[in-house]
Amino acid sequence: DINLDVAKRIRTALEKRGYKVCLTRDRDKWLSLGERVRLGKRLKGDLFVSIHVNAAESSSAVGFETYILDFARTSSAARLAVIENANSGRLGDMDKVLGEIVRGVRTAESRRLADCIQTSTLSHLKKNGKRIHDGGGKGAPFHFLAGSTMPSVLVEVGYCTNKAEARRLRDPKYRQALAQGIANGVHSYARKLSGR
Repeated sequence: DINLDVAKRIRTALEKRGYKVCLTRDRDKWLSLGERVRLGKRLKGDLFVSIHVNAAESSSAVGFETYILDFARTSSAARLAVIENANSGRLGDMDKVLGEIVRGVRTAESRRLADCIQTSTLSHLKKNGKRIHDGGGKGAPFHFLAGSTMPSVLVEVGYCTNKAEARRLRDPKYRQALAQGIANGVHSYARKLSGR
């Protein structure tokens, strides 16, 4: 419910700025990570932004995080990659994922996109009196990011296992602020590409 709602709000915010936005789903329907990547390729997207709600064994885990395809540098990033990759159906393809990381395929552009989204979202939330911990930009060996042919990020909008963040994520005004911040980040990235 939260991921889809935030994605639709991002679409609306970006369309108001003249962007063409395609969602991998527009209703509560399950698509595998592989299906999402194939759809992005078929639609010839310029960017791939995947919206997620995080969870952790510890209820004290908090934060807004943006991931790119890279080696996991923390145990929490490694844990998240294991969980996400378990749903990919591609566990045997880890050599391909690692090869893409080593070659740096799309890494620089994905990192720029992640930085723009992370910075813009936190800034927008702060301006609107909404607080969230900066979990930072991170790398993890996500299978579906390896399968993407465009700059790609996975955005964790908060932890549903933390009571305070779960409460905020249920608030439509908070989700709107998150969505606007993410849209601002995409717009900032696009402006940097065009030199404006």
